[in-house]
Amino acid sequence: MRLFQIYFSPTGGTKKIVDFMSRSWDCEKVEIDLSNSLEDFSGYIFGENDVCLVAAPVFGGRVPMQAALNIRKLKGNGAKAVLIENQIQIIVSDIEAICEEKSRA
Repeated sequence: MRLFQIYFSPTGGTKKIVDFMSRSWDCEKVEIDLSNSLEDFSGYIFGENDVCLVAAPVFGGRVPMQAALNIRKLKGNGAKAVLIENQIQIIVSDIEAICEEKSRA
């Protein structure tokens, strides 16, 4: 079994989440950075025993277009997938904005 850490993380936040989630897995790990414009994603072919952690930030209910296009190029072949939608940064930003408004009042 191999664990594929597949992420789109332009600022590094989503990668931190994937790293955290994959720490306890004791197996071969392969990182796939969906934001790498030089990568040929069609070359990745997974097997039935593989697990893919797929993570991307979500803005307004949507993943960035580049992430979606690159995910489509991957070949699943029966591999298990875990989808991680990173909305944590957005929530933290909203909380910070609310705190700033309250402190001005």
